[in-house]
Amino acid sequence: MGGVNVSLRSLTLQRDLSPRDSQGAKWARRHRRGAVFSWLRLNSDRQVLVASSRVVTSMSVARGAPSDVRPPLPDPPPAGGGGSENPRGRFVQRRPRGFTIAELLVVIAIISVLVMLLLPAVQQVREAARRAQCRNNLMQIGLALHNYEMSHERLPPGSVNPTGPIRTESKGYHMSWLVQIMPQLDQPNVFAHIDFSVGIYDPVNVPAVSSVLPILACPTQGGGGGRCSYAGCHHDVEAPIDVDNHGVLYLNSSIRYRDIRDGAATTIFVGEHGGDALGWASGTRSTLRNAGGPINGGRVPPGTVISFPPVEAAADDPLALSVGGFSSAHDGGAHFLLGDGSVRFLNSFVDLNVLQSLAHRADGKISGDF
Repeated sequence: MGGVNVSLRSLTLQRDLSPRDSQGAKWARRHRRGAVFSWLRLNSDRQVLVASSRVVTSMSVARGAPSDVRPPLPDPPPAGGGGSENPRGRFVQRRPRGFTIAELLVVIAIISVLVMLLLPAVQQVREAARRAQCRNNLMQIGLALHNYEMSHERLPPGSVNPTGPIRTESKGYHMSWLVQIMPQLDQPNVFAHIDFSVGIYDPVNVPAVSSVLPILACPTQGGGGGRCSYAGCHHDVEAPIDVDNHGVLYLNSSIRYRDIRDGAATTIFVGEHGGDALGWASGTRSTLRNAGGPINGGRVPPGTVISFPPVEAAADDPLALSVGGFSSAHDGGAHFLLGDGSVRFLNSFVDLNVLQSLAHRADGKISGDF
């Protein structure tokens, strides 16, 4: 009964506590509950930290990055050998780094084939550039002829000589049409050093007429001093250079534009030729040609050396009166300057009748497409 009374008394006392005591009990219970929650939170944070560190370690190992736990290093290779031991303990021979002779030969062969394929393309590009330069030279000559015609109201004579026909030899007056247009070609010094009181082959004129003028040389055609790659058209067929020719530049000619009845746009003024030993100042076949043969019919190989002064032809040489046709060092044809100032590249297989019609200044024929 005593124990029961004590319990009842404690319950009674606990029930009779003041509000202040009840609030203290509540605070104690909350404090104990917060401690329990803090302990649980701390344990959970530790578990999360351990788990995250394990995940980071596994990702580093998967990426190949070094981790805290590293495998043991393999034993060094035996002295004098170039291998290593695999995990099973067997010796593995390592392949030396570098190229073998077979691989080098294959690479060299591939490079050689590529160079062989590239060289023709490089040559074609260079030839295209040389053709463009040759075309530009003819255009400059065309401008000079037009300026001369505007100043003198006539084209320059193809060759100046008291007698005819012209023989291709280093004897006579033989002033060419190119000598007449030197001021229009912006070569006043060369023109000033030419003595017109004597012939072109006189020793006084040798320094001037042996000058190298790039505008008169086709880049594809080689040669030496005094060379000329361009010739005026003196006739439509093969014939000596004389006063009765049908072209626009011939012996002692004095052609006006009204004399070109076929039209300047369809009349050849100047064309390419392979060059001759007498040079650009000589009014012979060195600077005059005709349409008596196909283009490139008597082609001169590129790189032909043209010497000056020339060797005198024999008195009974029948070839001294021959002139020859147009030719060039270009493949497939030659460039021609027409009377309107345009430059056309005519194919080597152009119809000979068409070519002769273009060389005639007043034949009355329709040239057609060329």
